[in-house]
Amino acid sequence: MAKREKRSIVDMIGQTPPAEMDLVEKGVEEIHSAKKVSPKLEKKEKLVRVTVDTPASLHKELKKIIVDEDMDLKTFYLQAVREKCERLGYRIPD
Repeated sequence: MAKREKRSIVDMIGQTPPAEMDLVEKGVEEIHSAKKVSPKLEKKEKLVRVTVDTPASLHKELKKIIVDEDMDLKTFYLQAVREKCERLGYRIPD
């Protein structure tokens, strides 16, 4: 069995790429030139970071709840705030 020649990237610079590379390059160009934007991304509102200091015991209980509800802490907090605001009569945009 013949031993395969080892080549470095430096050796390959300047060589004509194989035909498959042309297809790959064409595909990459199509992906990057596509202007498809999801409707959610078009209307994305500016976000504001909020830091909340939570007692460790409460945080532990929240983690149990979010695991049971199959959600993350961010979703839980946002849902809780939205529900509270709606109970108080404030309209919260989606």
